[in-house]
Amino acid sequence: MSVAYCASLSASAWADVMRFVETVGVPAAQCSVRDVEIVAFDHGREHSGGVFALSPNGGERYE
Repeated sequence: MSVAYCASLSASAWADVMRFVETVGVPAAQCSVRDVEIVAFDHGREHSGGVFALSPNGGERYE
């Protein structure tokens, strides 16, 4: 899953995006994932916070 990076959008353009998102249909999931990577973006650079297993007991961190 990805998210939109809209820091440079005007308030009006951002409002347009928000209205559009409400109209997007989401199909049923075709797969599931076992882990997730936490990332942050700052001034065009990506910083990884780590990869975490998704499990009933909270998972464990691994790199």
